[in-house]
Formats: sequence, C-alpha cells, structure tokens
Amino acid sequence: MIRNRLAELLAERDLKISRVAAQLPNLSRNTITATASNTGKMIQLETVDTLCQFLHIEPTDFLNIFHSTLILTLQLLKTKLSSQTLLEIQFI
Repeated sequence: MIRNRLAELLAERDLKISRVAAQLPNLSRNTITATASNTGKMIQLETVDTLCQFLHIEPTDFLNIFHSTLILTLQLLKTKLSSQTLLEIQFI
C-alpha cells in the first residue's frame, strides 16, 4: 500500500491547507485536502511535483510504502505433561 505523508509534512511545518492552497493557485483546496487525507484513488504526478517543490522535498520524502506481508518470528517450545507432548507457540 502506498500512502502520502502530506498531512504529516504540513503539521511539521505548522502549515494549514488553506494557506497552502492560497500559495499554490494551480491546486484547489479540495485537491490538497483529499491528498492530505489519503482518500483518493489516485493522485496526479503534477500534484505530487507541485507539493514537493512547495515543501522543498523529494517524492521519496512525500510517499510511504507499506508492505502488506506480515512476517512473524516464532519460537517453538515443547512442554511435556504426563505422556502427552504439547506444542506452544510464542510470538517474539
């Protein structure tokens, strides 16, 4: 999953969406709001470029990539009770 960090980047700089929209006439407030909330299905490359230039960052700073695979490390322990052997799984 790919998410943008616009809300975080604006908060770090104490910037409000309305102020950014006023300084970037080619981006609407609605576009900036939707981008910051990660609610859209897509984002224009021109929008990313404009926001990155405004924030003085690279696109790699603007985007976060989350891998959908969860990797777990398991430690298996054997416990003997009477004549039965139980297997416990503990998450580390």
